[in-house]
Amino acid sequence: MLQALDAREGHRVLEIGTGAGYNTALLCHALSDRAVVSVEIDRDLAKTAIDNLARAGYAPTVLDDDGIGDPVAGVAMGRFHRLLATVAARGRVPHSWVRQLYPGGVLVTPWEVGNTPGVLLRLEVEDGHAAHGRIIGDASFMVLRSHRSDRRSAMEVVNEESPGAVDATTSVNPRLVAYRNQGWQLVLGHLVPELRYAVYEAAEDRPECAGEASVYVATPQDGSWALGEYVPAGGPYRVKREGARDLWAAVGAAWEVWERAGRPGRDRLGVTVDERGTHLWADGPEGILQLDGDGLPGRGAPAGTG
Repeated sequence: MLQALDAREGHRVLEIGTGAGYNTALLCHALSDRAVVSVEIDRDLAKTAIDNLARAGYAPTVLDDDGIGDPVAGVAMGRFHRLLATVAARGRVPHSWVRQLYPGGVLVTPWEVGNTPGVLLRLEVEDGHAAHGRIIGDASFMVLRSHRSDRRSAMEVVNEESPGAVDATTSVNPRLVAYRNQGWQLVLGHLVPELRYAVYEAAEDRPECAGEASVYVATPQDGSWALGEYVPAGGPYRVKREGARDLWAAVGAAWEVWERAGRPGRDRLGVTVDERGTHLWADGPEGILQLDGDGLPGRGAPAGTG
């Protein structure tokens, strides 16, 4: 992560997540104490880091929650050339971090969506309002406190006995949610935020059901859930669902977006962060992967445009 940051002499660096201070010490060693500002929302941990840094001979500026409040909001200490987060942004990368950097600045942060492990982003600030970059590796980190979502599993949300549950059919293959291509899982996690799923295969002692599966999906934050009964013969598939969202339709729309883009793997994906939010794209910022306002596949549009 420090190599990706590429901080050099004369740069000011903002670190989000001091922890015990080890990474902060490395930044001080490379750039000097005066060049480093580090943020730690846990007050006790911030004190531990300050003590550890002092014993190592370093005295950077370390801000705890008394000085900054939520680190997502950034810090009132001017602009920086580099920003390194040692805590994961989930779903959206704070635009305040982009605004905290000079044009040409670099932002390195873990990023997490959906059910896939976290990835590492390296973004370059274009003009103080937008930053673009690619996924450069794996990075499983603790999530920012303000980004922590409802972590209930799909089965903790599903209630098949609910009087509000309705029976229907769908043309969307229920097994799509579990397709283990990381590119697909990133697209699905981004386009259908906070989706959880569980797959139950047919019992091995029932050969007449070979290949069948019950697939559950849910979005805990709004209570929507759906069951899809997969059969090898193909659709339409029997479903039961409840809630404000038709989750199988949302999964199918996300799949269509991924297919239209040529089924990109992680190596083709990148991220733009601007005033409108966090955007996932394939091959370049002009290839944004998105759904329209009705939850249907949308055409790619350059980041930063209306």
